[in-house]
Amino acid sequence: TDYNVRYHSASGGLITQLLLFALEEGIIDGALVTRMKKGNPLEPHPFIARTRKEIIEASKSKYCPVPANVALKEILHQKGKYATVGLPCQIHGLRKAGHVLKKLKERIVLHMGIFCSHTDTILETEYLLHHLGIKINDVAKIDYRGKGWPGMLSVKLKSGDEIDVPFHDWINVHGYCLFAPSRCLLCCDHSAELADMSFADAWLPEFLNDDVGTSIVVSRTGISED
Repeated sequence: TDYNVRYHSASGGLITQLLLFALEEGIIDGALVTRMKKGNPLEPHPFIARTRKEIIEASKSKYCPVPANVALKEILHQKGKYATVGLPCQIHGLRKAGHVLKKLKERIVLHMGIFCSHTDTILETEYLLHHLGIKINDVAKIDYRGKGWPGMLSVKLKSGDEIDVPFHDWINVHGYCLFAPSRCLLCCDHSAELADMSFADAWLPEFLNDDVGTSIVVSRTGISED
């Protein structure tokens, strides 16, 4: 029901809003999420968000490889209850890690998975910037989604200028799998079946006129039902 959260998310903002709710209600102390790195806007930065501001900073999809495992050390070394947000393969890895590391399994109380056809290497982003005539060194910030639904690819330059490309004008580069890692083409789980909750864009006829965003959510476990 928060227009700003929905408008500035990839779809309906439900992951962001549920993380905010879980944090405010004390269900979690933090969440493993991803934002683009400050000072290096083409590099994803997985981190543990512990405030409303940090969770909102991590909203929107990232069309690039994300090494979510690098943030697990903080969960292992700092007590608390955590949520994780990841693609199906990342949730798979987290579940397997939980079998080996009991402390990790105890501290991660909610796994939130994102529907995924495949990710892309960073070469896709470099290709898009080249196609737009933008030099990498001139980029201050990049958002792959947001500004309504289905959203915009927004590139903010160090000069202060901002270039917006409608979603459907660039997503074919992603859809053709030109920059997909080979492992993605062998994926057996596109809907994050090992997550407690799975989320997706509502690519359905009844939502085609929705310009703010609607999320599909699949509730898979008793934890998510609660």
